[in-house]
Amino acid sequence: MWRLFALLIMLYLWLPTSVWAEFYKYKDQNGTLHFTDNIAEVPKDQRPQVERYTEQKDQVAPEKKRRKVRREDSGQQKAQVDKIKKIEIRQEKTKIAAENLSRIKAAMDKEYANLMKEKKTLVRVGNTMTDPSNIEVFNEDVINLNERIAEFEKRRLEFKKKADAFNAGKGRY
Repeated sequence: MWRLFALLIMLYLWLPTSVWAEFYKYKDQNGTLHFTDNIAEVPKDQRPQVERYTEQKDQVAPEKKRRKVRREDSGQQKAQVDKIKKIEIRQEKTKIAAENLSRIKAAMDKEYANLMKEKKTLVRVGNTMTDPSNIEVFNEDVINLNERIAEFEKRRLEFKKKADAFNAGKGRY
C-alpha cells in the first residue's frame, strides 16, 4: 500500500500542474481591438462587454526561468550601456561643436578688430589729407576696405545662423 502511495506521490510531482491566466479583449471608442491581462487597463465603461479568455501558462523549470531572467537582465544592462554611450557621444560632439564655434568667433573678433583699426587709420588719414593727388589712392583704399567689411558681414551672418542653430539645441551647425 505504501508503494502505491509513494508511486502516486512521484507521479503527482512529475506531472506538470496547470496554471491558468486570464486575458481580456475589448474594443475602444475608435473600434480598435485591444488585448490585456490586467482588468484595470480596460476602461470602466468597456468592462461589461469585455471578453475573458483563459490560457494555460507554460511550465518552465526553475533553472530555465533563472537563465531567462539573467538574459533579460543582461539585455537590459546592454541597452542601458548603449544608451549611455550614445549620450556620451552626443555630448562629445556637442562639446567639439561648441569649441569650433568659439574658435571661429575668436578669429572673427580678431578680424573685426583689425578692420576697425584700419578704418580708424583711414579716417585719420582722410581728415589730415591736404594733397589732392593722393585722393584717388585714398578712395581706392576706402573702396577696398568697404568690400572687405561687406565680405566680413556676410561671414558674420552665416556664423550667427550656425550659432543660433547650435544654441537652439540642435547641437550641430
